[in-house]
Amino acid sequence: MLLTDEQVEEYEERGFLFFPRLFSADEINSLHKALPGVLDAERLEVDRENTSGELRCAFACHTYDDTFSRLSKHPKIIKPVRQLLKGDIYMHQFSIQPKVAFKGEAWGWHQDYSAWEALDGMRDTHAVNTGLFIDEVTQYNGPLYFIPGSHHNGLLKCTKSNDNRFPAMCIDDDIVEELVEKGGLFSPQGPSGSFWIFHPNLVHASSANLSPFGRTIITQCYAHVDNAISTPSRPEWVAHTDFTAISALHEDCLV
Repeated sequence: MLLTDEQVEEYEERGFLFFPRLFSADEINSLHKALPGVLDAERLEVDRENTSGELRCAFACHTYDDTFSRLSKHPKIIKPVRQLLKGDIYMHQFSIQPKVAFKGEAWGWHQDYSAWEALDGMRDTHAVNTGLFIDEVTQYNGPLYFIPGSHHNGLLKCTKSNDNRFPAMCIDDDIVEELVEKGGLFSPQGPSGSFWIFHPNLVHASSANLSPFGRTIITQCYAHVDNAISTPSRPEWVAHTDFTAISALHEDCLV
């Protein structure tokens, strides 16, 4: 799972890469079997929606569940991330993000790095966000939206109120409109096992899930070991302070 020169160039230009069906059905089945033990747990790491009380994020389960620990070291993820970041990497944040049928709430337009810098003291954008589809993601069940090329603008001015508790969600509508007029929109949609990588300054959002079809995405944020956070203000299970370089496991580590 090494990227071609063309894929690296595409990432640098557009700010993301998308790989449909990267993980096999057997690998996804292994993750599916492990999900209830995490999503049904009463733990501090489990965050719930404001209005419905449904699960919104389950953080850091790679620290206490063996299946997700193995996923965090999977070569299909580690190798391209190391390639893009040009060296050793550590895990900054791990989360499972289910959007339950009918009740999954939207995430507003934001850049991940705005929170990583302000709340965690991450020095620069030498980091990436990755996402693995556990369920099929369609136009109906709360997909993400990317604005291609928006990472080239650096951190953008934000004045909107923080409606969703997460401080990164605050890019103004007029700025989003200008960015979309310039770069367009892309929504990564596809079958379970699909996978994306994007730059921490890429402007992105996701819609609410009003459909009868749930969808779960596992996100893993990695940073170069030289880009360790310096002023963490969030719990350890949200922003990790273990900067140990991650070594990839073998190809069949999930099966």
